[in-house]
Amino acid sequence: QEARRRRMAAVGAMSTARRERLKENIKVNDVLNSVKIEKYYGLAARSLAAAEERYARVLGRGETRKEDGWERALARYQELDECYVFWRRFARLAIEVIPSHNYYRSPSTSRERKRLESQQASALGALEKIVATMDRDEAAIDEERARRQAALEKLEAERREAERKERARREAILAAEAERQRRDESEARRRREEARKQQELEEALCEEEEPPETLAKGQLVTYARSDGTSADAVVAKVHFDDVPPYYTVRVGDREVQTVRDKLRPRASPPVQLAPPPAVTPAADEPVESPIAVVRPDVDARILGAKPLDDAPGSLDGDLLLPSAPPPPPKAPPESKQNIPAKVLKERVAAEWRRVGGRVESMPTYQGRVKDARGLDSTNGCAVIAPLTCYQHITARHAPGATNDDIVRLIDSVVPPILSHVRAKHGLGNGAFIIPSDVHDYLYDQGAIRREMFEGVYGGDVINDAHVFNLVHALDNVPHDKRAAAAFFFKEHVTAILRVHTNSGYQFHFVDSMPGSRGGATRTVCPDANALHVYLKYYALSKFGARELALIDSTPWSDFNAEFDPRVFQAFVWQFNPDSDALPSSSSSSS
Repeated sequence: QEARRRRMAAVGAMSTARRERLKENIKVNDVLNSVKIEKYYGLAARSLAAAEERYARVLGRGETRKEDGWERALARYQELDECYVFWRRFARLAIEVIPSHNYYRSPSTSRERKRLESQQASALGALEKIVATMDRDEAAIDEERARRQAALEKLEAERREAERKERARREAILAAEAERQRRDESEARRRREEARKQQELEEALCEEEEPPETLAKGQLVTYARSDGTSADAVVAKVHFDDVPPYYTVRVGDREVQTVRDKLRPRASPPVQLAPPPAVTPAADEPVESPIAVVRPDVDARILGAKPLDDAPGSLDGDLLLPSAPPPPPKAPPESKQNIPAKVLKERVAAEWRRVGGRVESMPTYQGRVKDARGLDSTNGCAVIAPLTCYQHITARHAPGATNDDIVRLIDSVVPPILSHVRAKHGLGNGAFIIPSDVHDYLYDQGAIRREMFEGVYGGDVINDAHVFNLVHALDNVPHDKRAAAAFFFKEHVTAILRVHTNSGYQFHFVDSMPGSRGGATRTVCPDANALHVYLKYYALSKFGARELALIDSTPWSDFNAEFDPRVFQAFVWQFNPDSDALPSSSSSSS
């Protein structure tokens, strides 16, 4: 397998970037020992079936060749990616995830284990062939991309050269036109200057010979008085009984007779032309917006992978045009959680402080003490919790299981039972045991009876309705019976004990892991409502930033509940120690 990996690393050099883009799609979460290994075998079988189906469709007709060309590479691009993704998921499940499960060596699943081990080599062989095909396809696509890039660069160079020539031609035309205008303007100025000089010469020659212009009646003039001042006037009458004519002009409200030399014509006031009507430019034509060109991957979210996207609208454009921009990132799926998980965590913590429960610490915790055989209770919560429930509902003394009883269970009773259960399922020392296997063992040993079992409850631990179902079941066990529940959450099992008081019920949450004071804890909730709050507070305190983000982005689904960090399961037990008969067995007596 290691040799194959090294060979694939060398083979896959051309397609490294392509496979890197699929990294999120092939992701598989680390194993959850709280999930039965049969579930993982089922996931592996589905991944293998999907991988083989795509393999047969894409590569089933024999070895691909480089001569297939870029058209064939583009045609199978999406399916080849999917084929790679499903084979990688299966390989990760078969080689890394499932073999790390505590129950991998269990005799009960030996046939599934052998089948999975026999499929590991074929998975690596298929991946090697897929990666080699990806390399050839990427080489063909790169070659076509380079050809198109060269063609584009050639076209661009030709376009730039044509633009340069056109620009030079226009600049030459503009320069010639500017030179012509300069010459024309120079010639016009010369001619105007010659005309002006000629006119001045002619006026100088004719100035004494030609009489001044004869004014007309009604003409506006400036009248020069004898004292050197002037005034505006209007010609009232022209007298032709003398040569040259003389004039009567109206200056203000009086008339004066004078000669032509004292009168100088005035220009008429300019005519005010109405401005031309404003022209409203036509509205621009509306520009149509381009219309964006717009297979199920069921197990992706269960495994922690990103689901495969739909096939792109134009693989040719995406892969062969080097200047095409990358598509915009897809928005994350909308969460159905009304309140962000981080905010909910803070609110529930504040509510728990308001409720006011108390925490008792015990002088031991799971795994602290080894007995004479070297056995201890490490990772024994799956046994400690149900035996704590059993001790509580069957104890002859009120109010049920005491802290001393629980300490004795953790240090003395549980280690040999853990050893028996682990040996039965082929588990190593310290391995986590699935709670249902513990219950089956206790049934088989006669330690508990099935009529003690009230029911199993579970779901989303931050969903009030799901948590209420559990709390309601505990609270409504008949008053003459004791009630308890083994609470299974995030690979850890705790016990919930209903304790009778003078005013009703308290609910005690027993955790065998060491608390802030160094020992196992017993959290006392004063009523059912306080238990409801505490269960949510306890669960939310176990979530890290990544899980809180996952909760916000992923709606709860019963389909993949076992792999969701929010999932909980609780086994409720009830018994009347005063009237019901206790089981009789060696296990119960111990």
